[in-house]
Amino acid sequence: MGVFAFRAPLLRVSLALVVTGSTAAFAEQFKVGDVDVTIHGAASVGAVVRTDNPDLQFTTIPNARTLGVSSAGNTRNSDDGELNFKKGSPVSTALQGWVALEAAYDGFGFFVRGKGWRDFTLADQSVPWGNYPNGYVPNTPLSDAGFADRSKFSGAALQEAYVFGHVALGDHPLEFKVGNQLISWGLRSSFAGGLSALNPIDGPATHRAGATAEETRIPFSAASARFAVTPKLSLEGFWQFGAARNAYDGCGTFYPSDYYAQGCNYVIVGAPFIVTDQVALSAGDWITRGETPKNNELGQGGIGARHALDGLRSEVGLFYAHYNARNALPEISRTFRPSAAKPFIPGNPDGGNPLYRTVYAPDIDMLGATWQTRLATKTTLSAEYVYRPNYALGFPAGEELTAAVSATAPSLWRQELNALAPGSFYTGYDRRQTGLLNLSVEQQFDHLLGAKLTSFSAEVGLRHVYDLPDPTVRRYLRADTFGTGPVNGYCPPPSPSVLYTGCTLDGFVSKNAWGFRLRGALTYAVRRVADLDVTLSASYGKDVSGWSYDGTFNEGRNIASIALRAEYLKSYYAEVAYLPIWGGAFNVLRDRSVFAASMGARF
Repeated sequence: MGVFAFRAPLLRVSLALVVTGSTAAFAEQFKVGDVDVTIHGAASVGAVVRTDNPDLQFTTIPNARTLGVSSAGNTRNSDDGELNFKKGSPVSTALQGWVALEAAYDGFGFFVRGKGWRDFTLADQSVPWGNYPNGYVPNTPLSDAGFADRSKFSGAALQEAYVFGHVALGDHPLEFKVGNQLISWGLRSSFAGGLSALNPIDGPATHRAGATAEETRIPFSAASARFAVTPKLSLEGFWQFGAARNAYDGCGTFYPSDYYAQGCNYVIVGAPFIVTDQVALSAGDWITRGETPKNNELGQGGIGARHALDGLRSEVGLFYAHYNARNALPEISRTFRPSAAKPFIPGNPDGGNPLYRTVYAPDIDMLGATWQTRLATKTTLSAEYVYRPNYALGFPAGEELTAAVSATAPSLWRQELNALAPGSFYTGYDRRQTGLLNLSVEQQFDHLLGAKLTSFSAEVGLRHVYDLPDPTVRRYLRADTFGTGPVNGYCPPPSPSVLYTGCTLDGFVSKNAWGFRLRGALTYAVRRVADLDVTLSASYGKDVSGWSYDGTFNEGRNIASIALRAEYLKSYYAEVAYLPIWGGAFNVLRDRSVFAASMGARF
């Protein structure tokens, strides 16, 4: 029995980072008395279209049958997005933009940025299946009722909003910011999970074509400072005094699970295999969401140092942070009944059924080191290592649920769960020691192949869990789409019509995982049109071995892109891109290839 599909951040950056042009643009600058004022922003419109048929394993047979869709799966808590968008369907058609204002006087000032968006496909287009908030009414638009603000199909959000200052303590410059901000730690990378993971990700924004980096990260409340000890050595630090959490796609959209985001408040359990979700819900075959617990947000912060090695044309950095997780993890409660003999009863007549909830694990420590060298040959070499002694590594939530709602199904977790007081939540993670290493090389060329500028980059990433237990005893993070793993070598037999590939220890977090990413781009000046550049870019990534603790690598997965971008005056652009993803026996996004097109302007 499966419930939770672990959604790794593998496509979270694809649409945002396919944009290859310069971020330089014209800004409006003027004075109000002695105050320098700068206004700049961006606006774009874009569409994303699905180019794959749904994978047979990724829909539930009775659900798919009602729509005439071929299916061999039993993943009813993860298939709404699959059923709502067939091959050739738009999955997003969005208008979005942001505007920023900076005012400065004598080294002090403020900066504020806000953004807005509307996704016309999600807000207005009828879909064949539906989602929980729209009552699963087919052939009507999805509903975002109850969703978090950033998960809604249209809205506005405050991004950065801080005051800043530049002062001198003797001959030593000091810079500070107080307010909503991003922490600029870590090196640029195609791989998630490094020092930059301090900054939460706006998941829905990353899936809108044309979104810029300014729209895809979520600033948080903090005070930060940087002090130049010498011209070559600087110290910096931050103290966080507000929550910082990722935003998730709502249920029924193209990328989510059916239950994970706020407003998607049920998990179907115990339903006969032959019935649809609608029938299961009406029969009471579900458990509901509990409240996400609050963390102490005031104990978070970090310190760092950067040192320039001029003789080596390099900069090295060393960083430490103590923070609460930005990503949510699911947890399950024990039944509220004194006896666990019947942990789940359809319809919940006595209020004793278990609950589920999402939590943000507190008090994670992170040590990081960076190194970057820029050679005179326009070659950049980079390395980043991050160690976390107490990373919160989540359990396979579908297996947790099996223990919570069944008194007899094989389970690794039931004994611990039943030892809890009635209604108590079982912690959904263990603390493990993790390490990551990202290595990259980037080379730029002038006038190669007739191009104005040519660039090529190669990256290799490695992930390691230093104290991973034997997966026959303790295991982590595999999508329940593929079914539960073996318990004492045994797996319950599935329905004969279900393609069941989960009776293996593959797909759970492995001790080691690694992969690579390659990218190249050619930028040509159009001779007959002044200030018009055309860029052709392509990328390819392969997850070579293992399943990483942070979802970065999923063995056998391939990710690629090919894009064509035209940019005029470094301010106006149009772009088309194809982003295929395929392979990986335990890759839940292997059927989510898309075509994206966008156009926009910066000012």
